[in-house]
Amino acid sequence: MANEASYKIGSLSDKGWISDPKSMLGYIFGCYMTTDAAQTLLYDGRLTSLAETYHRFINDPDGMANQIVSDLTKLGGYYFPQVDVRARSKQISGTHYSIIMEMTVMTSDNERIQLAKLMEMDNADLRKIVDVNNYGDLESSYI
Repeated sequence: MANEASYKIGSLSDKGWISDPKSMLGYIFGCYMTTDAAQTLLYDGRLTSLAETYHRFINDPDGMANQIVSDLTKLGGYYFPQVDVRARSKQISGTHYSIIMEMTVMTSDNERIQLAKLMEMDNADLRKIVDVNNYGDLESSYI
């Protein structure tokens, strides 16, 4: 199992090496959302990204939610000993859907860290991704 005390994430920003577990979780989630699967030939087909998952499951929101769980569980497992990811889709109207993404990790010091995001999409495009600050906001936002 991974032990975050022995891992750091080298960011390509002014943050440098990230070792704080909460910041690591946010960075992992951020990289998942912004990585473009076509950005490299060297790792062709081996990048885990929301863009690739969205492309593969654009007409299957439930399948997309399941793949997001798999993707984020894999990515979080590289840095945290326990990872719990949940994602579920809900039809808002027609082809307009929302997908709630929740990721909870436990550090080796038994610190629980949670991050949640709400994504709105339809068959034509990804509309937005919103941070959710607490569970009440999450449930009330999840139309």
